[in-house]
Amino acid sequence: MRIVVVDDEKGIRDYIGKMPHWREAGCEVVGLAANGQEALECIRMLRPDLVVTDIMMPVMDGIELASRIRQEYRGMPVMFLTAYGEFEYAQQAVKLGVVDFITKPFQPEVLVKSVKLLEPYALRQHEWVWQDEFFAYFGSGNYSDVAKQSWLEVRGIAARPYMLMYVDLDQSAVAEAYSGAPISRLRLKDRIEAELGQGGWSYWSALSASGIYFLLFDRKEQIPPVSASDIMESARTILSLLGGSSSGSVSIGISEPMESFLQLPEAIRQVKQCMEYRMLLGNGSLIAYEALDDLYIRQTERRHHMIQEFMKLIGDGRWEEANDYLQASYKQMLLDGFNKTEIRNANLLIVEALEAEQRLYGIEPTAAERVERREKLLESNVLTEMVQLLRDFMQETQVQICEKQDESTSRLYAQASRLIRDHYAEDLTLQMIAEKLNVNYSYLSRIIKKESERNFRDILRECRLEEARKKLLQTDLMVYEIAYAVGFKDPQHFSEAFKLQYGRGPMAYREEMRQGKE
Repeated sequence: MRIVVVDDEKGIRDYIGKMPHWREAGCEVVGLAANGQEALECIRMLRPDLVVTDIMMPVMDGIELASRIRQEYRGMPVMFLTAYGEFEYAQQAVKLGVVDFITKPFQPEVLVKSVKLLEPYALRQHEWVWQDEFFAYFGSGNYSDVAKQSWLEVRGIAARPYMLMYVDLDQSAVAEAYSGAPISRLRLKDRIEAELGQGGWSYWSALSASGIYFLLFDRKEQIPPVSASDIMESARTILSLLGGSSSGSVSIGISEPMESFLQLPEAIRQVKQCMEYRMLLGNGSLIAYEALDDLYIRQTERRHHMIQEFMKLIGDGRWEEANDYLQASYKQMLLDGFNKTEIRNANLLIVEALEAEQRLYGIEPTAAERVERREKLLESNVLTEMVQLLRDFMQETQVQICEKQDESTSRLYAQASRLIRDHYAEDLTLQMIAEKLNVNYSYLSRIIKKESERNFRDILRECRLEEARKKLLQTDLMVYEIAYAVGFKDPQHFSEAFKLQYGRGPMAYREEMRQGKE
């Protein structure tokens, strides 16, 4: 395999590039880069099989690099080397084509072993490829059942019963990895697959953000359908195998039996519910969905609804309403029988929601601040203390965001207005402008409304009509030609909009202005 290594620290990239382990593994580092921009130039010239990159770098970071690689070289895998404070970024970057992340500090043997495990993937000679496609396609709500059935028929895949097993890295294990043995998702997957293979299981697998999905069908020399007791037995063996190992502590969630691949979204929902329940049981847990009680499921659904409503309020800048809603929600949780642990879990979700809102404005707390905030919440045993801690954090977040808004509102509005003027004739949308300015769509919409008391569509329409007015006076173009030239798709709609804006139709306006009439 031919590899490009990207890291802004020269010592690290030189060390990785010169490791003698590469030669022994049949690999070669063909390029070194100090940031994402340099890496793209290397990739275009060298066309490597794999990119190993740091996350936080100047000029272009690893997240943007992974995004660009996915756009330009869809089949090229990316591997992250991630420090503790960057772990959440590494998890989020899975959707950008990052197939593995290895925690720092790493050992050369671990890095090389992970690369070797990735080699079949990079060469497109392994079943991982279509299995990843299967989970992405069937686990998504973006495709119809008819399209999914067609996907199966084209590949000759017949229906068969299964259960979904999800193996998830415990957060404490992730934290411990940064002072101990590194974690690699591919090595973890390899160890579990070895155990499943030894147990005679027929399965499909796919990597997720922090763990691994296993679709378990049956065991060799065993009559289907899949047995829940057999899966639990194998899951216990896996937990025992990984307990205290360098692969990292894990918890396992198991769905109910499923008869159709179309039920995969439901199976994924069930194992995620199991991972929610892990918060009550602790790390290294084995949870079957059928064992979850109805009360817990109802409480989880209510908690998720509360977080969604809370995020909508703070996203709209309605801080006072968010504060009132939060207090009312805690009263309701008590009435619904939430215990202390469940309320703490809700607290952590609220903190994550507030931190997510901070990130939209470029506010990034340090790892120490994030840890301290969570420790205080977890140490608090009195509800009023918990609520006060959250209110203090809400107030802090509100002040920070307001300061950012004051600093950037006018500048962003001016930049957005300039882009509208420069690109008014194109099929322009607010989403396109937000992406160009690297800001959140809803945030930009609020800024435009605040600064101009109009929305984006009104401003774009007025800009197009003003340019059309100039063309009517300065050229002899036909009305329909002007309509298309300024971005209108329908000349009739253009004429109606023009008359509404200027009090008369385009031709009448041209004639009157050229004759010198008011």
